[in-house]
Amino acid sequence: MYLLPLLSFVLPLAALGISSVQLPTWTIHERRSALPRGWLHSRKLDSDATIPLRFALRQSNIDDIERYLYDVSHPRSQNYGKHWTAGDVAAKFAPSRDSINAVRSWLLESGIQPESVRMSPSNGWLEVTVGVEAAEALLQTEYHVYGHESGTEMVGCEGYSLPVHITPHVDFVTPTIHFDAQVSKRSDPSPPVGGPRHGMQPKTNGNILLVLDATGLDNCYQQITPVCLQALYGLDYEPVATSQNSYGIVEYTPMAYNPSDLDMFATNFSTGLVGKRPKLVSIDEDILNKQ
Repeated sequence: MYLLPLLSFVLPLAALGISSVQLPTWTIHERRSALPRGWLHSRKLDSDATIPLRFALRQSNIDDIERYLYDVSHPRSQNYGKHWTAGDVAAKFAPSRDSINAVRSWLLESGIQPESVRMSPSNGWLEVTVGVEAAEALLQTEYHVYGHESGTEMVGCEGYSLPVHITPHVDFVTPTIHFDAQVSKRSDPSPPVGGPRHGMQPKTNGNILLVLDATGLDNCYQQITPVCLQALYGLDYEPVATSQNSYGIVEYTPMAYNPSDLDMFATNFSTGLVGKRPKLVSIDEDILNKQ
């Protein structure tokens, strides 16, 4: 008999509770769960230091990138082979004017001087150099110095936040949680690119097995042939633009380019190419076996 009065008392409270909830004005944008291997926290960043903040703005048309790639790479496309210039790429994926204006306005409202806000040449970044206190206020974080076992130091934080109306316009901010410094140090310097390492010469020992079956699939577990690759990746089409097609054959150190190897391949899979040689592009004293 007391059910209705009780409900009449609870419902207004529930309604009051819902209406009194306010959405947060800031939200965590990125947070680190652990330090990368080899890194340790060193100390709090000095308050008199400056930090070059870079805001990576959200790119436009990024969801269509696969369609754009196929448009210039599929032989049946009307735009086949019409590759984009660097300017075309920058223009197509440039952030929207709304994103640029939103982030810039927020920076100015936060006390950053207009002349301090710079746009990168690609229009993909907004950059500003500020003191530690200003950077920490902008991102609701604390900046520290982290040291690597190699002796390298980097500035960063454990996580940072952005206003909720700014997060849709920003992919990420640096320097923050990303550790991308080059920290490796070699006691034994590597030889020049393309130069053989000590004791490494072209492979001459061992026997190269004969192709078991150039047209079937029964031996794909032992030898990978073009037919195996066609079956594995579902490649089933006839080239329709062969006059525009080209490909490169790369030979990495410590191996060496041996032209006769191409004849061995062509004998099994493309007899019309036996004896033909590609254009050789030699890089940094590479090795050529003239056999």
